[in-house]
Amino acid sequence: MNDLSPPDDQTLVADRADWVDADAAAHLTAHPLDGVGTEYPHATGAVDGPGDVTPPRERHPVFYGCFDWHSAVHSHWCLVRALRVFPEHPDREAIVAGIDEQLTPDGVAGEIAWFDEHETFERPYGWAWLLALAAELDRWDDPRAARWSDALDPLEEQIRDRVAERFLPMGRPFRVGTHGNSAFALSLVLDYARTVGDGALNRSATETALAFSRDDADAPIGLEPLGWDFLSPALVEADLMRRVLDGDAFVRWLDGYLPDADALPAPASVDEAFTDDYAGSHWLSSFVCYLLTRNEGGIAVST
Repeated sequence: MNDLSPPDDQTLVADRADWVDADAAAHLTAHPLDGVGTEYPHATGAVDGPGDVTPPRERHPVFYGCFDWHSAVHSHWCLVRALRVFPEHPDREAIVAGIDEQLTPDGVAGEIAWFDEHETFERPYGWAWLLALAAELDRWDDPRAARWSDALDPLEEQIRDRVAERFLPMGRPFRVGTHGNSAFALSLVLDYARTVGDGALNRSATETALAFSRDDADAPIGLEPLGWDFLSPALVEADLMRRVLDGDAFVRWLDGYLPDADALPAPASVDEAFTDDYAGSHWLSSFVCYLLTRNEGGIAVST
């Protein structure tokens, strides 16, 4: 297995991804590349009766793989990010061919039809990852990215409107370690808004973030994680606030929010995220990619 742990200086993320070699880059995208085309096993959600099981590919012509919709979306994001950040990626042709086959105008029309009938499907987690994918395509100055972005644009518009109308106006945050977490979704929404230059969405998301978190203090990080958490509610909230407070204000806020932050345990090697068990492999690689390449996003971290 390739060592994808951070460099010797123990920083959690490199300033660039140059230190990840070709073999490691291929390792990083192996599971997403395989997963986006893997229809089964799949999480079906609610079933109303014995005849009410529609094949995933019919419900979601683009994002039918990776066990569930949001994982298929962020696996596509991982593949696009890898193509942009690793210009000599050894599996470039296979990745391009796969995305070309799935991310088409007809396929996106099918996704839109599903959301027309299921208005809160994947709120807010899947919505935020869809916007992250759109932002990644916007960052990449490449004809393929432009082609995929054009195909995705109607769904991007639909989800952007849903975020503005059905997520940002929610009156309270959800501080859970799972998909309903407000802070993680808001972080991706802010990154999207700043990447594509959507000032109105940026302002609204910033206002929501401040309303939800500005007065928080003494986060109970010692109680984390619960057995089903895959996010740290405390740390993703801190990651959100670094985006909406300037340097000094953020330092003051963090001192009150995580007064014992210097005592946090050291992270484990990211190699532990690579597993052949589909329960983990269908989603974990995307989060490793997010960790290792997050400085490649061109994201402004303050207003």
